[in-house]
Amino acid sequence: MHHAVLAYLDPGSASIVFQALIAGVIAVPVIFRNKISQMVRAVRGGNTAEVKETVAEPTTTDTTPR
Repeated sequence: MHHAVLAYLDPGSASIVFQALIAGVIAVPVIFRNKISQMVRAVRGGNTAEVKETVAEPTTTDTTPR
């Protein structure tokens, strides 16, 4: 007896698989962008200390009572 595996991948399914692969490749740098930027700064010889972002208090000129 000859056992054959028949698999069919239609264009719609192939495009979904292709899209998922591309999304995975794009998502990895986005998720790890902080670590990647630290490594790039270290290689370039920049400041490797973690930079903290400061958020300024919003200034309001609205004088209406709430």
